[in-house]
Amino acid sequence: MRTPAHLLTVAILAVIINSPTAPAQQPGAVNVRPRVTTQAPGLPKVDVSVDRQRVPLGELVTFTLSPASVVLNPHYIVTLDFGDRHQTQDRKTTIVHLYKYPGTFRYSVSVSTVKDPVKRKVPQVTLLAQPTSTQASKPIDFRAQLSEPYPNIKYRFVFADGWQTAWQDAAQTTHDYITPKTYLAYVDIGEAGAGKTIGRIGGSLRLAIHILPAAPAPSSVQLSVKPARIEEGQTVSFVASFRGNSGSVRYRFIFGDKSSATGWQSSPQVRHRYKVAGDFSAHVEVRELNNPSGAPVSSTSTPIEVRAKSNPVVNLFATPTSVMENLPILFTTRVDPPGPGLKYRFNFGDGGQPTAWSGKATETHAYARAGKFEPFVEIGRSRNGTIDAFASSKRPVTVESLFNNDPTPTPTVSPATPSPTAAGPSPSPVNPSPTADTSSPTPNGTPTTIGPISSPSVDSTPGRKQDGGSGSWDIGWILLVTALLFGGYRAWNWLAPAKPTFHPRLDPGVSKVATDLSIDFQIQLNPDIAAGDFGLETPTGTFIKSERKADD
Repeated sequence: MRTPAHLLTVAILAVIINSPTAPAQQPGAVNVRPRVTTQAPGLPKVDVSVDRQRVPLGELVTFTLSPASVVLNPHYIVTLDFGDRHQTQDRKTTIVHLYKYPGTFRYSVSVSTVKDPVKRKVPQVTLLAQPTSTQASKPIDFRAQLSEPYPNIKYRFVFADGWQTAWQDAAQTTHDYITPKTYLAYVDIGEAGAGKTIGRIGGSLRLAIHILPAAPAPSSVQLSVKPARIEEGQTVSFVASFRGNSGSVRYRFIFGDKSSATGWQSSPQVRHRYKVAGDFSAHVEVRELNNPSGAPVSSTSTPIEVRAKSNPVVNLFATPTSVMENLPILFTTRVDPPGPGLKYRFNFGDGGQPTAWSGKATETHAYARAGKFEPFVEIGRSRNGTIDAFASSKRPVTVESLFNNDPTPTPTVSPATPSPTAAGPSPSPVNPSPTADTSSPTPNGTPTTIGPISSPSVDSTPGRKQDGGSGSWDIGWILLVTALLFGGYRAWNWLAPAKPTFHPRLDPGVSKVATDLSIDFQIQLNPDIAAGDFGLETPTGTFIKSERKADD
């Protein structure tokens, strides 16, 4: 059968027009442009953008819609028109689209309300917990599980012990119970309504959570040691700190120095003296009387360092080291290295009683008689109510007398006898006396025999007459005059007002200017002066600095 030519031509054109792949087979590009639309009054605005405005034919174009609160809201219908006679109303903020033929397309978006919205099916929610049975104060992990996805859903966990979470996006949380008990926990689900309120749309069944009593804390003991570093012979204090479930406990201390441990005692503290040097480890054991096991709890070992005893070096200083009698001397003690609890006792070496033990490192003493003395000081520490002296030092001092009462021996001269000469024999004695062997005392108290005198002679002893008569000064008169002068001096000091006495002392000194100063002048005041001003006058202009300490 033959078909007319005009009918065949119409059929071919119809096939070409109705073929869906015909435009896609043409090469070219897709241009995407926004269309200006007018938003309906009273409805929210939705913005739309594309990732690119020109793409090769066959590639996807991504459209982004915002805000999400409008796009995903079930009360609104958001329609996206791609400009190629295709549109979508998917509740998504990101949508992709494929243009099937080249050209320029203008897209747009519109918003409308749902007059009678179709409610989505609310999913079922189940509460899961791990673990469901535990001790008090132990954390429990809670998780909500939905039967199917649901957009913008919120969760609120209720623990049934008076606590619950706020509405949250996360489907899990953690909680711990304090009181042992069985709790029926559950979780609510909700979604955002108008504004910012969350409406409850469902909830889970209640889940039983069993909370058991907390296990008793394990017993422990700690040992405190003070001090941890000592010298041999010193005492250490031990204090035990016990944490347990029993109120009746006993303590036993082990010191680690080969000494016996203490017996079981109720007191948590004790003192112990380490007698030898070394490194030791002490610990304490605690026994709970109500503990069925009866096993003691031991503390960790605490190290104790006991050093060998080293006595300090003590030095005694005297200021001045040479003084007149009845004038004070300041004694100062210096200990190296210094230490706490030192006691001092001074002995001045003049036959008097030493001072009592005290913490004072200085003393003042005046010697009542002249001489050379060796005062010394002892240092010690108090131990068991007594003072244990372990070091001493001495410092010699010289005390001079105000008046030198020691008589000077007077030399004795025998009568002169003429020597023989060559002129002839010696002349005969003049006025011989048969009783001439009488003795007379000399100033040194030794009798001297005076023989016959043949001729006059000159006595070389001062104060004697040339004739050897009784007009000479003897020691008795000298002592008498000295006693009278000393008594007058004492009476004058007692009757007359006290005045300072200037005694220059040669001392190297410590002052330095252009050259070394070799003389240090010191003023020693009369002890009878209680207070007042004093000064020093010099014939020439000299820089003089006066200083008086509180203990002078």
